[in-house]
Amino acid sequence: MRPLYLSMSAFGPYGGVQKLDFNELKNRSFFLIHGPTGSGKTTILDAICFALYGDTSGSRDSKSVRSDHAEIATATEVEFKFSVGAAVYRVERSPEQERPKKRGEGTTIKAAEAMLWTIEGQDEPKLVTVGWSEVTRKVETILGFKSSQFRQVVLLPQGDFRKLLTANSAERQEIMQTLFKTDLYRNIEETLKTKAQDLKKNFEELNREKSWIQAEAEVTSTLELEEKLSANRVKLREVKEELTVLSELLKKAQQAVSKGLMTQAKLNERDSSQKELDQLNEKSELVEEKRAELAKAQRALTLIEAESNLKQQVADISALKIAVNEQSKLMEHASIQLSEAEKKLAQELSCESQREQAVREVHRLSELSEKMSAIVQAQKALSAAQHVAKNATDLKAVVSQEFSDLRNSLQQKTQDYHLLLEQAAKLGEYKAEADELSRIITKRQGLEAVQQQFIIAAKKLADSEKTISELEKSYQEAKDRFSKLQEIWNRGQAAVMAASLTSGSACPVCGSCEHPRLANVTELVPSEKELSGQQHVVDKLDKEREKARSYFSQQQTECRTLANRVKDLEQELAEQATAAIESLTAKLEVIKARYAEAVVASQKAADLNKQLSQLNESEKSLAAKLEQLEKDWLKADAELKTAEAVLNERQSAVPQEFHQPAVLAEALRNATELSLRLKQNLEKAQRAVQQGANELAKAQASLVSGQNSLTAAQVRLQSAQENFQVRLIEAGFKDKIEYDSAKKSPDYLIKLEERIKVFDNSRVAAQERLERAKIAAEGLTPPDINALEQQVAQAQEKHNAVLAVQTTWAGLIARQEQWFNKLTAANQKLERVSQQFSVIGRLAEVANGANEYKLTFQRFVLGALLDDVADAANARLKTMSRGRYYLQRTMDRARKNAAGGLDLEVFDNYTGAARGVGTLSGGETFLASLSLALGLADVVQSYAGGIHLDTILVDEGFGTLDPEALDFAIKALIDLQKGGRLVGIISHVPELKERIDARLEVSTTQQGSTACFKVG
Repeated sequence: MRPLYLSMSAFGPYGGVQKLDFNELKNRSFFLIHGPTGSGKTTILDAICFALYGDTSGSRDSKSVRSDHAEIATATEVEFKFSVGAAVYRVERSPEQERPKKRGEGTTIKAAEAMLWTIEGQDEPKLVTVGWSEVTRKVETILGFKSSQFRQVVLLPQGDFRKLLTANSAERQEIMQTLFKTDLYRNIEETLKTKAQDLKKNFEELNREKSWIQAEAEVTSTLELEEKLSANRVKLREVKEELTVLSELLKKAQQAVSKGLMTQAKLNERDSSQKELDQLNEKSELVEEKRAELAKAQRALTLIEAESNLKQQVADISALKIAVNEQSKLMEHASIQLSEAEKKLAQELSCESQREQAVREVHRLSELSEKMSAIVQAQKALSAAQHVAKNATDLKAVVSQEFSDLRNSLQQKTQDYHLLLEQAAKLGEYKAEADELSRIITKRQGLEAVQQQFIIAAKKLADSEKTISELEKSYQEAKDRFSKLQEIWNRGQAAVMAASLTSGSACPVCGSCEHPRLANVTELVPSEKELSGQQHVVDKLDKEREKARSYFSQQQTECRTLANRVKDLEQELAEQATAAIESLTAKLEVIKARYAEAVVASQKAADLNKQLSQLNESEKSLAAKLEQLEKDWLKADAELKTAEAVLNERQSAVPQEFHQPAVLAEALRNATELSLRLKQNLEKAQRAVQQGANELAKAQASLVSGQNSLTAAQVRLQSAQENFQVRLIEAGFKDKIEYDSAKKSPDYLIKLEERIKVFDNSRVAAQERLERAKIAAEGLTPPDINALEQQVAQAQEKHNAVLAVQTTWAGLIARQEQWFNKLTAANQKLERVSQQFSVIGRLAEVANGANEYKLTFQRFVLGALLDDVADAANARLKTMSRGRYYLQRTMDRARKNAAGGLDLEVFDNYTGAARGVGTLSGGETFLASLSLALGLADVVQSYAGGIHLDTILVDEGFGTLDPEALDFAIKALIDLQKGGRLVGIISHVPELKERIDARLEVSTTQQGSTACFKVG
């Protein structure tokens, strides 16, 4: 960061506007800020820090920076222009302050404001962001550090100058990790730690999985399971061999049953075919009757056509009689119609004079219509002129009203614009408040969630503790019972052995041949199975107890972790830790609503500004338009009067009653319709007479034709009756009654013929079937099917029993194989995870400070960087201290549980011993601090971490130096110019004023301080 321009208004001791252009230094990189005590030298550094971060370099609050010398009309604000590399920025800030009201008397509180621009060449500045907090965050991103770090490495004010030198490891780590961007190494620490935790968790899960598999398989190791599996496979092979023998016996028994069933089926087929043939022979007589009925019905079919012809002749005669009767009635009706038409024609011929009068009226009205065309044209011209005149009048009124409304709107929008500007000015204040409340709400919600998790975890911990107590009790009871059973069982074994001893035989335990007192059983001795079962209960309870203890330990850890998180969040939230989230959220919503209203107001103000410009232009345009419309209205009024005179002249040539075109048109239409109607009535009467004569002639011809057709049909009927009677006798029927009884429907005859044919075929097939069955059953005797089936059932029962045994062993072996495969895979995974954890776990421990010095990976890297900083600082401290002092890093820690690696000590060449930096005198501390600050700037620049430390401003300690030390310090600062760094120091030491030709002189007056650059 390099300062370019600074403007202070009503800030600190500067009552007016104080502008400082750093270009006035004329490329000098070393300058002195000089002036009497209390004149405002440090205020210049305060103004820079205030512009960038919103706070000051001293203890002064940002709201109390307003000058006591300032007039009420002068606003307190700071403008600061600076460069970072090739980029140029401008920041403006003004604190919350009391300002005169824009309207009326009195004052109002103006909210704090901040704005940041970027400047590119000669282009207009581009706004980057607005708002107090937003500008601060953006400046932190641009410069690379926060306000506290800025005051330790760039701007070194009174009271903060020694902090970098005297800071502890944790404080120095925070500064250096920001400057050198070492978050990557912290990420490596976290990644290794997370990976190690994942591997450990995976290892524990695999161990639990292995235990579950062993418990399910009821083994304690993979080897034991493998031995059981081998033994069971041998037993399965023996069962399979036995099952093979039984399968062969079952197959033979099933074959015998199949052979017996085939013999029985052949005998059954012989008996069944004989029975079927007998049944068919019993139906033969009935079938012959049906065969005779079929023949008679087939003869009747030959007469069907002749009978149909006879019926058709009868029907034709009946229809012809009806038609002759209808034709007679039609002829009478046609005669009556012709008489009426002749009377109507006579009436129409008597109206000839009316028809002629109607034609003359049509001619007269047609001539008047031609004159009315000219009148209509004149009326149209008048209507057009009236329309133009009305439009001109209306348009003039509309534009006049529009012009008046525009002026009113312009006045109203101007008032609204000023109100919106006042509302938009609070945008930054609302944004800062909303951001802070959002952060608090998020933390408060996190605190509630963690508190709820802690309550759940505490309950689980209590439940787990209760479970452990119950399991301990159950385990102890089961163990005591097992011990008692074991003791009884041992005594029982002695009694068993005693029962087998005889006088003179040696005891298998002691070898004695005498047995004076044999052991006897006085209580119920448990079996080995009962003893083994109780042992299994004890082992199972022991495993459950260990599992419960492990879970209890996990819950303890989780509770402690959650309790610490609750404590951290409560400390961070302070008094807000107990605030209701609902009230905070409601307050946030109110502020957000105000912020949204301010945003809308800002947008509306911009829109209104554009609208006001447009309205001013519209006002000028409407004034010109209104003047033109007045001229158009005068012209339209003159044309209207001319059209009225032409219309009056043309209307005088037409009778008054026909002045309206619609009336004349209606009269012409009525006259035309009357003339046409009289003509059409005559023509219609003439056509009706002609049509009546034609219809009468047609009806007479139809009647004669119908009578002739009826006579011919009667002759044909007589001939058909004689022909049918002859064919009836030839077909073998005595009369028509016998013929009617023999007739059957064609469908019935087809079905009857098919049934007779099926019967004939069935009897032939049954005869052939019987002959084949007799040949197949020749020499066969009935088998004993029940006995054969009983033999199959016995063989099947034995086979199923052995098969069930085989299935049981096969299922057990399959499960054991699955368990074996799972155990083998789990062991392989455990081995791989164990190998990985041995490497990554150790790396995670070392990287996260599990070493003698509590040194993390990031702190190790920062330690190496601190060594470089100390080397760079010693290059100057060696000169300033005349070779006496050196700064060096120490691995000693203030507390055993504290992290180390970033502490500094000073080595004294006069004593040959190292000691703490706090033992240095005031002047020595100043020189060491200055050397360390300059060394840090050199190293940061050399690592090019994106942070530009090309300015250092010092406000401390020069008055504590003796002349020689002061000379060395000035020399070291002057050497910084070689690297292009801007160095500014604040002091009232007279020697400095004489030796430094570039100065920023600060003077005091009764109206406040002033400052100006003096070079040369």
